[in-house]
Amino acid sequence: MAQCSVCRTSDAGLGGTPLVKFDNVHYCRPCLTKTKGMIKCSVCGREAFSTNASYSTVNGKIICSTCAAAAAGGGSLPVEALSGALQDVLKQAVTSTEQVKFALNGSSGEALVATDKRVLVLKTGLAGGAGAGKYRGFFFNQLVSVEFNCGLAYGRIQVTAPGTKDMMPADIGEARQADNVVTFLAATKDKFQGAADYLKQSALRKAG
Repeated sequence: MAQCSVCRTSDAGLGGTPLVKFDNVHYCRPCLTKTKGMIKCSVCGREAFSTNASYSTVNGKIICSTCAAAAAGGGSLPVEALSGALQDVLKQAVTSTEQVKFALNGSSGEALVATDKRVLVLKTGLAGGAGAGKYRGFFFNQLVSVEFNCGLAYGRIQVTAPGTKDMMPADIGEARQADNVVTFLAATKDKFQGAADYLKQSALRKAG
């Protein structure tokens, strides 16, 4: 049980008032809006009360607990064995001084990988231009934005950095061949949402 630090309303029982924790202090929605304004995470953009997350101020920026957990080494994101030739491309892409934080299989011939220094977009087969495979890496301090979008069948993550193109409005087939986009099946959207949150937080830390 918790109480709003301002009006002392409680969240106990079926008729309890929803509360959110911000900088280790509980608030109900009216009191939070009155005293702090409507806060939102600077990484994922989710507003207070839209999820069960708590919020903290880190280096002058507001971060939700979900993004903070994702930033702590990739959270629970797996290092998957990549399918087909993607595993060979990964071996070429990762240097001996890097540590892989997560590796996720996307749509056929695509993978998204994060090391402790970079995000890597891997492509093979038709997604790679029918060649032996290719990859492109972006250091976290190069990232301008990380965009996540998911529809009924497919989703995509786009990393934007100097020299990349905006592929978010593009046809999914065109996006599959872009070297700054990884597409994925909608059934796997949760782990890719976590990946997007991790990348945003990593870029934010490097920028700060």
